[in-house]
Amino acid sequence: MTKNTITEKLVTAGINPTRIRVALATLLLSGKDQHVTADSVVSVARQKGIRTSVASVYNTLNQFADCGLLKRIIVEHGPVFFDTNTDNHYHVYHENSGTLTDLPAESLKITGIDEIPRTGNITGVDVIIRVSA
Repeated sequence: MTKNTITEKLVTAGINPTRIRVALATLLLSGKDQHVTADSVVSVARQKGIRTSVASVYNTLNQFADCGLLKRIIVEHGPVFFDTNTDNHYHVYHENSGTLTDLPAESLKITGIDEIPRTGNITGVDVIIRVSA
């Protein structure tokens, strides 16, 4: 994606396209699907000459997730990941390496739930399968 396309994507999402936000969006949204943490983004950003703080990156990642550009994945007793693939799918968390991989939605069959509180509509189902070697 070009810088103009990234800027347009941010504006469409309601995000002010500051220099840092455009730079981080370019790292995250211009290529293959990936699972990142704030620390991994800071590391890559610094390797690319982008000067920013961990707090700024974390705030930006959360802002991107809040507006739907990223999907926030919370692993119990693990890091918070941000997924660039916002389509419906599930995850496998590899405890030994601390990495996350995608599991296509069609590879898991949920046959039913006995009781769902009727206070609202189901908006999604998040599944994280934890594995260790």
